[in-house]
Amino acid sequence: SQAGEWLLALRQGSITRTTLPVYVDMEPPEELLVPQPLRSTDDPAGRARQLLDEVRDSFELEPWRWSPVLDGVALASLEDPSLDASRQATDGGFLVEEVETWRCVDASVEDCVSSWAWSVEHRPRLLEQLNRAAGLGARALPDGRVEVGVLLPR
Repeated sequence: SQAGEWLLALRQGSITRTTLPVYVDMEPPEELLVPQPLRSTDDPAGRARQLLDEVRDSFELEPWRWSPVLDGVALASLEDPSLDASRQATDGGFLVEEVETWRCVDASVEDCVSSWAWSVEHRPRLLEQLNRAAGLGARALPDGRVEVGVLLPR
């Protein structure tokens, strides 16, 4: 068998009831992947970067290389979801065919990062070995929630 981590998603019909990590020939992280929410929106982008870096660090992975250009594209994509993020990234100097965009609106930055850390779709990209360039946009919404977006060139 190959060492690594797998997520086991237990579903009832189309609803995922729980997701559990399964570790094979590796030590699981000793701390929570994402700490309990602070529910602070003072600096949602800085907090999201910090949490995403901490998740990667807990698996002994280098943090993503945060790019100011991709940060700008990620924030613009939150403000205008119809924006062609791939084209904007290319116009900013990144030669990419496409970008993967993550978007979350929730009560806190911690809730957004936690949802990605435990998502069967997002976790493999979050924990891949590549130290890739990434962009992050985040903002506090008038209703007290936060919106966070991550941009990953492919």
